[in-house]
Amino acid sequence: MVERLIDIKTLMLCATLVLAGCVSAPSYPPSQPTGSQQPPPIYTPPGTPPPATAQYPEAPPPGPAPVPAQPRPDPSVTLALREESLSAAARGDTAEAIALIERAIRIEPDRPELWIDLASLHLEEGDAVGAEQFARKALLYTRTRHDLEQQAYLIISRAQRER
Repeated sequence: MVERLIDIKTLMLCATLVLAGCVSAPSYPPSQPTGSQQPPPIYTPPGTPPPATAQYPEAPPPGPAPVPAQPRPDPSVTLALREESLSAAARGDTAEAIALIERAIRIEPDRPELWIDLASLHLEEGDAVGAEQFARKALLYTRTRHDLEQQAYLIISRAQRER
């Protein structure tokens, strides 16, 4: 009889636990409006002006407008000046060749070929210091052009030997 009483108590305990697990927690309304639900109205005390029509704060004003990129000059102009400079150098008119290359550099200062040409011309005139400076300037713009980088380093080494 005692055994049967223990079995009934165990059975009752298990049934109670099973039933307790079936009870769900109370549900609460969501704290944020979702989908098509409207947010709760904003309380305003009597005598105060009504709130603005927008329920959410306005976005901050945008920062300063980006500066538009300057249009690149037509490379045909600088290439034409470079060709004229090369032909002047071939004629032996180094001063004219330098003037033409400098003009091309004023138009398009980030072309490493122009700086290398200017360095070569200065090296021909015997200005080793100027040649080295212009070749180093060309290195600033060579980026991934390893052939131009090599030319600039050759001019630098020749200029250093001539000093």
